[in-house]
Amino acid sequence: NQKKFSVEKDEFFIDLLFYNYRLHCFVVIELKIGEFKPEFAGKLNFYINVVNEQLKGEKDNQTIGILLC
Repeated sequence: NQKKFSVEKDEFFIDLLFYNYRLHCFVVIELKIGEFKPEFAGKLNFYINVVNEQLKGEKDNQTIGILLC
């Protein structure tokens, strides 16, 4: 299932969200059909920032983003 986040009254859905216990960080995976477009990277970066602001704790490392096209 997608993970829902609210940012300034708008709702966004991350395709896949995991937590890596060895690396102590969240992993955001964004799935796209077709060839890469620059806006895909921008959207992934936005999701990474949202996870860092809303879920990441003080002891967690920075969130990792993976884009699969």
